[in-house]
Amino acid sequence: MDDFFMGRYEVAAGQFLQFVTETGYQTEAEKGEGSDCLVGCEWQKGKDITWRNPGFFQTEHHPVVCVSYEAEWEYAARGGGKNHRYSWGNELPASGNIADESFRGVLPHCRWSIWERYSDGFAFTALVGSYSPNEIGLL
Repeated sequence: MDDFFMGRYEVAAGQFLQFVTETGYQTEAEKGEGSDCLVGCEWQKGKDITWRNPGFFQTEHHPVVCVSYEAEWEYAARGGGKNHRYSWGNELPASGNIADESFRGVLPHCRWSIWERYSDGFAFTALVGSYSPNEIGLL
């Protein structure tokens, strides 16, 4: 992989709005068929689902969603390309935003697998910078 730059924190929705305002950039979801969203307990494509309206509550301080990601993101999320099962490693989570009791509290009728007895406090996205960094210092 060639060199690339990566911010320490996720890009916040407010930062992405500033970028879009200054450049006129449109995401793939805005130019095409929208993005996937949760309808009941099923994932469905929604034409009006974009980073501006992801289908759940977010503030400008939450990470931008419904945008394309690149191989660089995958590399960084796996702690520098390590063969981890999860972004934090292979063990049970110590912290992080995952499908857990918080999610189950908002959608109790969905019978998806969750991390039992773990609650991060966020059913969907967590505020940017909420968790500890991974092995290469990225949050």
